[in-house]
Amino acid sequence: MTSVRRSPASTSPKAALIEEYALVARALSAPARLSFLEQLAQRERGVEVLAEKTGLTIANCWQHL
Repeated sequence: MTSVRRSPASTSPKAALIEEYALVARALSAPARLSFLEQLAQRERGVEVLAEKTGLTIANCWQHL
């Protein structure tokens, strides 16, 4: 994940919070990650099960985690 450049000391608390929300939104923008969350919300699962349930390879699952 890439980091967001912040301006020095001039960043207000509200702006910093919005930047954090943007980071979360970017992380969840990949459909595979949303599928993982949906599966993990049901119960704890291993990478192999996540791969099976989402239709991705194990290597691709590891990349998204």
